[in-house]
Amino acid sequence: MVVSEARRIGADARRVAVVQAEGPAEHRGLRALAGVAPFERDGEKLVSIVVRLDLVLAEGGELFAEARPVSPRAMQPDVPIDPPDPSGELLRYASDFALFKESLDLVIVGHARGPAPAEVIEGGVDLLQGDAVVFTGAFSARAGGPTPAIPLRAPYLAPFVAGAASRVAPAAEPRRFAAGKATGLEPTTFQAAEPGWRARPGSITPDATLRFRGLFGSQEAKVALPGLEPVVTADLEGLEGLSVPLSLDTIWIDVDEGVGAMSWRGVMPTPDGKRIDRFVLSLERASSPRDEATRLADTQRGTVRYAWTEDDAARGTPPPEEDNVLTYHKEMTWSEVAPDPRISIEQYAAVSAELAERPKERGEVLAKHGFDDERFMVEERAWLERFAANAVQGKGELAAYYGDLFIAAQDALTTPEEERLTLRDYAGLRAELDRSADPTVPLDRAEVTLAQFMRLERRWTTRADADPAVQAELDALLEELGGDVDPLEAVTRAIEEDDG
Repeated sequence: MVVSEARRIGADARRVAVVQAEGPAEHRGLRALAGVAPFERDGEKLVSIVVRLDLVLAEGGELFAEARPVSPRAMQPDVPIDPPDPSGELLRYASDFALFKESLDLVIVGHARGPAPAEVIEGGVDLLQGDAVVFTGAFSARAGGPTPAIPLRAPYLAPFVAGAASRVAPAAEPRRFAAGKATGLEPTTFQAAEPGWRARPGSITPDATLRFRGLFGSQEAKVALPGLEPVVTADLEGLEGLSVPLSLDTIWIDVDEGVGAMSWRGVMPTPDGKRIDRFVLSLERASSPRDEATRLADTQRGTVRYAWTEDDAARGTPPPEEDNVLTYHKEMTWSEVAPDPRISIEQYAAVSAELAERPKERGEVLAKHGFDDERFMVEERAWLERFAANAVQGKGELAAYYGDLFIAAQDALTTPEEERLTLRDYAGLRAELDRSADPTVPLDRAEVTLAQFMRLERRWTTRADADPAVQAELDALLEELGGDVDPLEAVTRAIEEDDG
């Protein structure tokens, strides 16, 4: 198939928000990056979305059994190989913004290394599914004499043996867009790998194993991919939750640095030129993905960022991270059901009690317990919705248990000064509260928080319930200090107190 014409839609394209759910249990802080490349192909409006996840394969020269996924810092344009390639063709990294790919590119940069210095190192990479080899790429690197490492580039790399590649590094696309347009494009136009290093689409799963030969200083070394893959849906005008099929189409490895990257890509039409409101992205364990409701609920603990564009990558600056549109999409995540609580009910009660104790120091209290306001609000909503769901089923035990925990946590915050407050102090404050339409006024005047008053009331009412003499003394004090209160007079007094 030949594409007669394609036109990039660059700087004039509208920003697209990417709502990314929190990662799965073992990778909750992990974030992939997403980029978009809007274009027209034969008059049809399309958008290419790419999702990238970076990898650490080795540390201190030792390969991991399973590559560690890490959050990328930035999407990349073409990055020249160092030192520069005389032909201008070879790259260290090919742009993330290829519009489409027909096959999976396996690209390698760095040096071939065998177990001992050698003049020729023959090696390659096998991709394994279980014990089955589903793809093999081979190379032959030759130096002028025995050496521990041979560059994986011309003139050291050539098809000296049958099946060996003339290059394993990514290459630039020679058919550049002129004035934003290109003609005669083929499905393979944006492939960065040499043909012998391209795998059949869909043949490689995210938990495949890479078997390296002649690359990490041993005859053979294996690293498993982390088994993660992105799930993406799109919301367009009038259309929500459209699945965007993605294919793993790039595996890039720098064997010298022991790092790599995996990229997935999908192309979706925008029917009738409809505007894309947002993408919802989550990283899932390929073997056990979350269901849609859980994935959407976990967006409340995730991030909302704009997708990268090719212009962003060329400038080396990320998209804007704060504006009203992103705030709107973050707030809209709360329209989903609450996620499961992440903290124990005991911790929730303890933090809530301390917040009630120090309401004017909310940020400091939350930071002390390892939260910011947004994160704690998610936990609070998770527990409140669980209490409500139980109540609908006629089960109030959990809420009652929380109430007991909250009171115990409050009581644990009692200060020595509170212990010195007498029954007369309590009766006087209670009488003032009875006379005031706004309870905060007498409490502020007495420099007592609501939490402190609740403790004081529990202490003295408990003693009064247990001792008739204390109850009689309390009744007498309330009669002495209180008296009948006209509700209208109490409201008037509260207004006057506020004005004063």
